[in-house]
Amino acid sequence: MSQAERSLRFLLRSTALVGIAVFPSMATAADWTGAASSDWFTAGNWSTGVPTGADIVNINTATPNAAVVGAAAAQANSLRIGDGTLTIQSGGGVSSVIGYIGYGSGTTGTVTVTGAGSSWANSGDLDVGEQGTGTLTILNGGKVSNSDGYLGRIGGSTGIATVDGAGSSWINSGDLDIGRGGSGTLTIQNGGMVSNDYATIGGAGTVTVTGAGSSWTSDGLLTVGRDHAGTGTGTLTIQNGGAVSNDTGRIGRDSGTTGTVTVDGAGSSWTNSGTLEVGYDATGTLTIQNGGAVSNAIGHIGYEADSTGTVTVDGAGSSWTNGGGLHVGNSGTGELTIRKGGTVSDSSGYIGYNSGSTGTVTVTDAGSSWASSSHLFAGYAGTGTLTIESGGVVRNLGGYIGFQSGSTGTVTVSGAGSRWHNAADLYIGNSGSGTLTIQNGGTVKVVGAVIVALNAGSTGVLNIGAASGQAAVAPGTLDALGVTFASGTDRIVFNHTASDYTFAPGISGAGSVTVEAGTTIFTNVKSYSGPTTINGGKLVVDGLIASSTTINGGTLAGTGSVGSVTVNSGGVVAPGNSIGTLHVPGNTTFNVGSNYEVELNAAGASDLIDAVGTATISGGTVQAIAAPGQYAASTQYTILTAAGGVNGTFTGVTVNSAFLAASLDYVGDDVLLSLDRINAAMFNNAGETPNQQAAGAGLDSVAVGNTIAEKLALQSDSAKRAALDQLSGELHASIKTAGLEDSRFVREAITDRLLALPAADAPNFWIHGFGAVGTIDSDGNAAEFGRTTGGLFVGADGVIADGWRLGLLGGYSIGNHDVPGRGSSASAESYDAAIYTGFEAGGLGFKLGADYAVHSIVTDRTIAFTGFSDEDVAAYASRTAQVFGEIGYKFEAGPAWFEPYAAAAYVSHSTDGFSEAGGASALTAEADALAATFTTLGFRAATSVDLGEATGTLRGSLGWRHALGDTTPTSTVAFSGGELFTVAGVPWAADAAVVDLGFDIALPGGATFGASYSGVISEGGYDYGAKAELAWQF
Repeated sequence: MSQAERSLRFLLRSTALVGIAVFPSMATAADWTGAASSDWFTAGNWSTGVPTGADIVNINTATPNAAVVGAAAAQANSLRIGDGTLTIQSGGGVSSVIGYIGYGSGTTGTVTVTGAGSSWANSGDLDVGEQGTGTLTILNGGKVSNSDGYLGRIGGSTGIATVDGAGSSWINSGDLDIGRGGSGTLTIQNGGMVSNDYATIGGAGTVTVTGAGSSWTSDGLLTVGRDHAGTGTGTLTIQNGGAVSNDTGRIGRDSGTTGTVTVDGAGSSWTNSGTLEVGYDATGTLTIQNGGAVSNAIGHIGYEADSTGTVTVDGAGSSWTNGGGLHVGNSGTGELTIRKGGTVSDSSGYIGYNSGSTGTVTVTDAGSSWASSSHLFAGYAGTGTLTIESGGVVRNLGGYIGFQSGSTGTVTVSGAGSRWHNAADLYIGNSGSGTLTIQNGGTVKVVGAVIVALNAGSTGVLNIGAASGQAAVAPGTLDALGVTFASGTDRIVFNHTASDYTFAPGISGAGSVTVEAGTTIFTNVKSYSGPTTINGGKLVVDGLIASSTTINGGTLAGTGSVGSVTVNSGGVVAPGNSIGTLHVPGNTTFNVGSNYEVELNAAGASDLIDAVGTATISGGTVQAIAAPGQYAASTQYTILTAAGGVNGTFTGVTVNSAFLAASLDYVGDDVLLSLDRINAAMFNNAGETPNQQAAGAGLDSVAVGNTIAEKLALQSDSAKRAALDQLSGELHASIKTAGLEDSRFVREAITDRLLALPAADAPNFWIHGFGAVGTIDSDGNAAEFGRTTGGLFVGADGVIADGWRLGLLGGYSIGNHDVPGRGSSASAESYDAAIYTGFEAGGLGFKLGADYAVHSIVTDRTIAFTGFSDEDVAAYASRTAQVFGEIGYKFEAGPAWFEPYAAAAYVSHSTDGFSEAGGASALTAEADALAATFTTLGFRAATSVDLGEATGTLRGSLGWRHALGDTTPTSTVAFSGGELFTVAGVPWAADAAVVDLGFDIALPGGATFGASYSGVISEGGYDYGAKAELAWQF
């Protein structure tokens, strides 16, 4: 609707409203009493009979009966719901000029329009929460229509509207104002629909559009966050497939207000056919997440000066599509974050558009992207910052950093997979100030040219790694044919941590190059004429640079050509990449405190500086680095030659070998170094498995001078890994698996005892011995773990109630553990105390027990690798507590019976902290605890056997044992003075078959003897055992 049409409509509506107000005597007031029933059309329910279209209808009570319109048409002039309730249902309809819900201060009114064909039609406005609290519910296909709609129009009022279900609708032929002066809440859900001309959410307004098919359509402007008092808040949430559409969208309209929009979930959408302004003249926030989508023509974040706009596009499938340009920081402050796979697109991107604006864009995480079909400006006329990190991607045609005079642009591309793709030229400082930093594996691709400081007065800086003066970081890659220094102030800074970084693009123009850290290699012709300064790191010139080079604190190396060389105090020249020649077409100067590093070998070859100009030596030191070899008694090398002559001498010369002495001679245009034969000697984490990596990390943290670190640093990667396996201390973690697995022995002893109970009620004393051997295979991290276990349990039980027995158990066992692949072994003595009970009646059997065990553990680890050996021992305690139970039902068949059963055990294992005694490889461990839950489903059977004078029983069982949750034990340890690290042991079986085969014999005097084989067999190992039990009655 045009502005003229809106003005005419306002005039006509106002005239009609004034007519109603000025001539109230023309309308009769009809007040609802509900005296007869709920039926609108019953005269006895009204003070003056059934209302007509000329009447003012007041519904101020819901007792004794609330008003209901059903299957007929009701009329009213002004329909006012105060402290009352109106329901329109069953196809009924109400027609009124103006509608009010919550009419009058302090009132609470409710209107429900429900069912297909049910409707409330207002030729004028509808005010929900006029001065009180109003609630409008439209559902099941009901329809409401009016001119302008209000939810919470007047201060202190509350308006709530819910449009629920397919076919349910609220049609506003005029505007819809939600929370204008009071509090307004609109919910559109389950396919409901709302439409209007202009819409405003502000004051205290909240709108939620949720569910597939739910929609809100505004023909004009949609404003979220507007208040005439300048303090309002507006919130719009679109979720679960809801859809909102309008012309222009505006979030945060009036100064001092706040607007928030969230578009959440796949299928959820906000479509703006016009412009979208996030933070128009206030604070606006837009969040697009979990697959939500927003589209518009031009996008603005921080539109007016002093405004603040924030947009976050979060998650795979989340998208913001701008058909036109996108201005991040148009005149105010704008922030855009694209992360976790979100995408943004536009025709042109502007960060910091107008002078005085500030724009910030972050594109982070793999799959996140920002695509501009045309140019991208970081700092168009204001201040713009773009960060691409952690795999984010930005694509555009041409790129501009610091476009207009007075602008400031900063772009950082950081992290593996992070990429800025420029399909045309890239300008770093067009007419303003521009900085591009490429670091930590990030990549900038430029199909065209890279121009630094294009126009006079501009400033352009390209940082490889960190900016000048900052701590060095890993470099990134500039994928371009060349870099051109233009008319402004321009330079390239290499401040990184790489030891072999090759900068491939050519460099031309009059700018400067600064090297501060890392090794940078120039391999081709760099024809720039500005100065080269090396303040740290190393510059390897294997191509050609025409500029003068000053070395203040780093190293110049390579076999290329350098215009001229000046070496100041702390600077180093090291020709070649091993032994080689550095060419200097100009002059070479060594000042006091400078260093000339010369590599040489026994065959007489050495580094050389070959200067066309003069060589001026005002001090400095020659550092001779001799390669291994058999040197003659005396060997002479030419290390510097200068066609223009040599002036001065070095302060001295050193050599890296205790078996060589060095001296210098100056002959003509040459400097000679002589070696005379006299008397004649580091670490990284090469781990591949988690345990190797953990042990390596712990070793990395140990203070300098650690014997292991110094010895292991000289080994090959494979030797490092073998040593790290020994150093890890995984034995301490694997022992915990043994503790959990061995907890089964006490459960089996008690189960066997309760199964073998005699029919007599007399008390019983019993002895149970057991032994087992087992192996747990390596999981690719921890090594194979072997163990043997043996022990004895003694117990007594008796009848405590009909069918119930209660018993006590005590036990001792000893286990031996071996990890041959790690040179480790251990022993564990265990003491058990348990209580148990059992019940059997009519075939139903129930068993329950609890056990507490204390373990005394002694460990021995041998560590040996080239140049180092150590033995580390420890003694410490651990504890195992468990509760367990079983239920089964026994079926008898003659002399035999069989019983399906289900059992469960919860086992908790804790270990004290300890410190090994030994050398540099000794570990200190923290106290820790873990737990496991085992469930078993099985089947057991037995049959009686006549042995003549004695009776025997053959029995067997088979079950499936399952361990819940994580099955891998860990220990947290540290080397002396080092940081804690966590290693894992062999896992206990997640699933295993449990087998038991045995017999029992009744002996004279009421005694019984039984023996059996038991086994636990899993994919990752086995445990085979034997046990025997002797029991007798008192």
